[in-house]
Amino acid sequence: MTKPPTIVVGLAVVLGVMAASAGSAAGDEPLRAYQEGRALYDQSKYREAAEKFERSFGLSGRAVNLYNLAECYRLLEEPERAVAYYRRYVDAPDAAPDLRERARRRADEFSSRSATVRVTSEPRGAAVFVSEEPQPRGTTPLDVTLSPGRYVLVLRLAGHEETRQEVASAYGAAFPVHAVLRPSPPPPAVVDDPRLASPRAPVHQVERADAVVETPSGGHPPRRGHVGAFVGLALQKYGSPNLEANATPEFGVVGGLEAFALGAFGLDASLLFIATPVGYEGTNESKTAWFFSTLARPGVTWRYGGLRLLAALGAGATVLTGADEESPFFLGSFDAGGSFWGFILRPELGVLYDVAPRTTVHLTPFAVDYSPAFGEFTNSDVEYVARFYFGTGIEFRL
Repeated sequence: MTKPPTIVVGLAVVLGVMAASAGSAAGDEPLRAYQEGRALYDQSKYREAAEKFERSFGLSGRAVNLYNLAECYRLLEEPERAVAYYRRYVDAPDAAPDLRERARRRADEFSSRSATVRVTSEPRGAAVFVSEEPQPRGTTPLDVTLSPGRYVLVLRLAGHEETRQEVASAYGAAFPVHAVLRPSPPPPAVVDDPRLASPRAPVHQVERADAVVETPSGGHPPRRGHVGAFVGLALQKYGSPNLEANATPEFGVVGGLEAFALGAFGLDASLLFIATPVGYEGTNESKTAWFFSTLARPGVTWRYGGLRLLAALGAGATVLTGADEESPFFLGSFDAGGSFWGFILRPELGVLYDVAPRTTVHLTPFAVDYSPAFGEFTNSDVEYVARFYFGTGIEFRL
């Protein structure tokens, strides 16, 4: 192996520094250890040279020995140790400016290098997945290139159990990974006596972000909680000949539990909180009141692959707050807060798509918020308030 000329120059400069500072250490031992290390380095005996430079540093504390150690381990192709010594040299107060910059560049270069992992398996031909990537990189034997970081290699082969192994990629180092795949256990033996048979739904494996779990037939967990938020546009219509329909945004949050009951069909029970502004013109300025609604929303879901269709009917209470005497809902008398209470129904159709293991996009192409006249909720001219809503949201699985 040929050492770069820059290393020789660096060591020659270091020799002068060590000679100038020999008197500050106990005896000549630091300089002697350094000179022995230099001689071994010139003979390409980098391991022995590193031991001498380590001793010289321990006796003198001179940072130049750290740089020499980094160069030795670089030529020994031990990048992790080389980077550690380069960074110690960069942080040393007596580091030479030119060598400090060179050490910083080399440390950064090593740290950004991708590593090559040689993946093999017994038997051969297993598909190799990297962490949560949906498609395999190839089949064993396979060279996989990884940027610096931590990964999980997943090996799958028909008729064998899945194998997972954590790996860390750093400093461009190449390393092997070998996996022995165990055959899948045989199916249960056939039971002739029907009295001994215990019916059991077929089992499938479902990928989660952190594990592989067994679930009933249908390919999804038996139940799961979810929380999320949504936003959309509502066309607001009033049962009054004196009020025109208007468009308004609608915001909300949702939380609930989804349980799969039979095959691809499931049940969803959610709680919704919805906020809808109502704008109207006052005498001197535009004003805004708000509908705040809380609903319990049971529904039915049907799953097809990563899609779920939802049909639901929610019911609850709604309150109009912030209205004043210029509001179209003014009764002539209301409580001090300007609030009116009422009842709300919400039939809804939705489409849900799993974009990640724990993340779902919820599209609502159709929903209606319907509040009939109730007590002092509206004035005599308003028979109902209806909002035709469409929008989108995002939900996270718990």
